[in-house]
Amino acid sequence: MKIDILKKGPNVPRTSLCVWNPDGIPGDPNTDHVRFLISEFDKISPEENEDGLPAYDLFEQISDFIETMSREQHMSMYASYVDIRRLFDYEYDLSQLSFKLRSAVVKLLDHIDLQKLEYFLISQGKIRIPDSIHQTWDGVGKEAARVKTYIRSDYTALVAMTAALRLMIPVWGEYIFRVKENVSNATKEYHAFNLIEGSQLMASEAMQKFAAYVECSIPTDRDIATAIMSGISSEDFPRWVLAIVTLRRLTVGDIRGVEKGNGVKDFSLITFVYTYISFKVKGMDSSLAGKITYKGTTNQNQDEENNISALEEYRVKQVTPAGIIAMFEVYVRDNKQVLNHLCPGINLEMPVNAELFQKHHERDLNESQMILLKWIFSLVMPPGSIDHLDKPTVINCYLIAQAFLMHHGLVSLACLSTAIAKRHDGIIHTTSIDGKMRTPKEVDDRLKEMFPHERRSQSKQKNARKENPALDAITKLADDLSSESWLLTVRDELVPIVNHNNLSRTYVAPDDIKVQLSKLVMIIQDIKLNRVQEKF
Repeated sequence: MKIDILKKGPNVPRTSLCVWNPDGIPGDPNTDHVRFLISEFDKISPEENEDGLPAYDLFEQISDFIETMSREQHMSMYASYVDIRRLFDYEYDLSQLSFKLRSAVVKLLDHIDLQKLEYFLISQGKIRIPDSIHQTWDGVGKEAARVKTYIRSDYTALVAMTAALRLMIPVWGEYIFRVKENVSNATKEYHAFNLIEGSQLMASEAMQKFAAYVECSIPTDRDIATAIMSGISSEDFPRWVLAIVTLRRLTVGDIRGVEKGNGVKDFSLITFVYTYISFKVKGMDSSLAGKITYKGTTNQNQDEENNISALEEYRVKQVTPAGIIAMFEVYVRDNKQVLNHLCPGINLEMPVNAELFQKHHERDLNESQMILLKWIFSLVMPPGSIDHLDKPTVINCYLIAQAFLMHHGLVSLACLSTAIAKRHDGIIHTTSIDGKMRTPKEVDDRLKEMFPHERRSQSKQKNARKENPALDAITKLADDLSSESWLLTVRDELVPIVNHNNLSRTYVAPDDIKVQLSKLVMIIQDIKLNRVQEKF
């Protein structure tokens, strides 16, 4: 039995995954294989090469292990996938589907002996343990730190569990596609994760260790009001994070331990996961109900019996009327009109490779690009309205933003505005604040003149400098753009011009990214000031 993601060619979405029958008739769709839809899972597939194809076989290790099993076990595992496929085809009640799938999933996963799989991966040289993973734990008296520390035995068990979890990719992919219309977007992974409840894998020491690690890695100072407002209780929050991390990172993480290039020679699966936990919890406001500000109880004299719940203390955010959203959607679809409002006489030419640009529809919208978009579109509409536009409309706005940036000579920003953030398996490109990110004094002075209002620093030091929100926002966006590796979508002839005579489409933010962002802010502010002066 073998599992394969269908490879249709460069830049073509991988929407199907096949489980092949060891006794099937080649070419016969009724006996040869069962197919699962993974379009919802495609966004979290492994890193890609420049042709948009997987850089490595995600199922190599588990497939090699299955080859060591008996033919009867092969057929039994394939029969489990057939049963699961039939449930998806013939069970339309979602509660019954979930209930029946749990039993079928337990039967599937219990074919895998995690200890034998771990021994196989180590003895056959299928994985490499990073040098940063120590042989033993030497932190005597630090039990809290032990929970967050992986030694070699913990790490190899985690890798074995990860390989086994890949058997769930076809099931999770199809399941998420089925339930996405009936559950919130933020909880679909949570419901999918629950399918493995009751399996030996879920009860394994590796999973218990990983669950404890995830819970200890959640920032303790992070308010979870947004999660509560989205229907995730404080007790369920750690499991919600565990579910998302397992599906979106652990299951598809690179367990080979090979060198990654870009200076990363000691790739660790656990570091890859930890980076994502911090990112996901930090950015959960945008993926859940939006930022929530705590509202204290108005009546301090309430007794215990009449005390209201935390959920009742919040005011429901006013929903933007559908008519207003429709008005903005219609407006921004007319590229020529929007560009004329942004800057009369602007060139409408869109210097993008259409085929590459379409890959945006397969990915989540990038937060850094959304911020850049809002800055530019603040000239023609409330920037917050961008959040209410559908995905195709927002992607079209990328082209408008690029034309605006090109018109003002901000070529690197223009390229970044339509580039695609590459999947980098936790590899982060860092920049030096002292060198790469520094802006000339005259630029800072000009920005402070435009944005004179400052706020007190939260630092407890006596002589802490005051903070300028505008400069801080520029620094933050520059840092975010620089932390990504990008795939350029501009036309072929522009690639060597933008990328310093390098024909590769892989791109990182230039040294003067902060200067370019500062110039953009000044351009936007000058346009706004000129409009005000014209009115008077």
